Amino acid sequence: MLWHPANYLTTFLNLTFLDVGLDIARKASDLRAAVGIKAPDAIQIATAIVHGATAFLTNDRIFEKVKEIDVLTLDKFLKS
Repeated sequence: MLWHPANYLTTFLNLTFLDVGLDIARKASDLRAAVGIKAPDAIQIATAIVHGATAFLTNDRIFEKVKEIDVLTLDKFLKS
């Protein structure tokens, strides 16, 4: 069998693929309206919030506008 990058993702330990359902879509819409982030970003962080994540690790400071979850930016995280 030839190796393909998708094989790596589907066999990665502790990685779960989630469908974007109505609950995530609504949360993403609320976040877009409240803090003005773009749809793909809103879907990512809405998924984390809806599924009970306690923190969101990113290198994009736009997520710091979201106050419903602890947002850890890599630059700040690595400095501590």
